This record gives sequence, C-alpha cells and structure tokens, in this order.
Amino acid sequence: MAADSDPRQAPGRTSSDGGDGTVLLVATRKGAWIYHGNPARSAWQADGPHFLGHIINHVVLDPRDGRTLLAAARTGHLGPTIFRSTDFGTNWQEASRPPAFAKAPPDGPGRAVDHTFWLTPCHGNEPGA
Repeated sequence: MAADSDPRQAPGRTSSDGGDGTVLLVATRKGAWIYHGNPARSAWQADGPHFLGHIINHVVLDPRDGRTLLAAARTGHLGPTIFRSTDFGTNWQEASRPPAFAKAPPDGPGRAVDHTFWLTPCHGNEPGA
C-alpha cells in the first residue's frame, strides 16, 4: 500500500535508513508521543512528549493529507479540548470552540463535558472541514 493512502504511514517522515517508515501514535494520561519506526519496525525513534502532564485520550492522523494530527486532551482545570497540528506535531493549535453542551436554562440543571473519547477526521470528500 502506498504511503499516501495508508493512514499508518507518514509521507515526508523518514526513518534512519532513509526509507518511509511506520508511525505509532500513543495517547496517555501523561501526554502524547509519536514513534517513528523503520520499514522493518526494528528501530524506533520517540517524538515527544506532546502536552506533557495533560491527559490525552486520543491522537489520530488525518488520512486526507498524512500530516494533520488531531488530539483529544483534558488540560486540568480548563477541561476537555481538541488540538490540531498541520505539521505532524511540530506546532499545535487549540480548537476555537472546544466540546461543550449548550448553556443550561436558569431553572434547569447544567451538564459538562468530562472528556472526548474518540476523534474521527472527515471524509476525503470534505476538504477543509
């Protein structure tokens, strides 16, 4: 399978031997890591931590371009949010509207989002979404 059609491959990222390698995205309660492996998966290089000290529930690679990452984070007292990187994790930008329920009516109980469990990139026919 070609690197540009397989979401597990990272076009533009190379392993120590110069070939395209495998990428493993790891989300933990202590942050996120990106592991780059050689084609044989016998050698790995760690990139991270990203978001050190924050709970990362999910990290996913957008298969439409092979370099955009989405991360579901719980950042302590600020609550759950989503981060996006368009340069394979070098820079991250927080979502302008993190996940939230509608404001509760004055006489009703309110709800709060505890965490985002799963992220799914849009379909290929939804560019820019």
